[in-house]
Amino acid sequence: MYRGIAGMRDDLSDAHDAVWRHVCEPGSWWTGPERRAAATVVVDAFTDPDPSLPWVPASSMITVDGLAPAVVDALHRMTAHASTLTRSWYDALTESAMTEPAYVELCGIVASVSAVASLARSVGATLPALPRAIDGPPTSQVPELDRSSRNWVPVAAPAATRAPVVEALSAAPGELALLWDHLAPAQYMADHQMVDLAWTRGTLSRPQMELVAARVAVLRQCFF
Repeated sequence: MYRGIAGMRDDLSDAHDAVWRHVCEPGSWWTGPERRAAATVVVDAFTDPDPSLPWVPASSMITVDGLAPAVVDALHRMTAHASTLTRSWYDALTESAMTEPAYVELCGIVASVSAVASLARSVGATLPALPRAIDGPPTSQVPELDRSSRNWVPVAAPAATRAPVVEALSAAPGELALLWDHLAPAQYMADHQMVDLAWTRGTLSRPQMELVAARVAVLRQCFF
């Protein structure tokens, strides 16, 4: 995806290529065409220089083939206005529009596609078109689920045995694997490296990386 850009690592390009393939394949709860459509909503919401206000339903302005209006609204809000999400909003959404594990899968799509769109924008790269969606039903593969007071969403059992940010996507195994097998090692660090406080990548020390991550989280209003 970023081949030819000076200083861009191959592993980072490979990870983002993997995202583009993954979001067009059937997931646990959504079909390949539905996931691809969801990815297009995320790209449009992330790259829109003047996104609609969070209380204005995106579906009142756009129609996305294959996705219900409530799904379009949720994707747009999760992407453009994540800091406005509330427990009551989540409860209403998962009671009326989708199951909780299906919501977790959408969270994974939002997170991975936003990461790709963000880096492309930062380095001045043009996002390539998404590949053709892979047909076929959702896999319905999901682990035994449990509840934890540390997450709104259900997580793989047993709950509260890993960091909340690690287990948050565990109800959608494909999204969890994409994050920890591809994106985290390339963009941040692999999970086994997190215990090493002296770990470095290039010119950034571990404390410097955490400082940058914390600052970006504050600016993006990403609270966890």
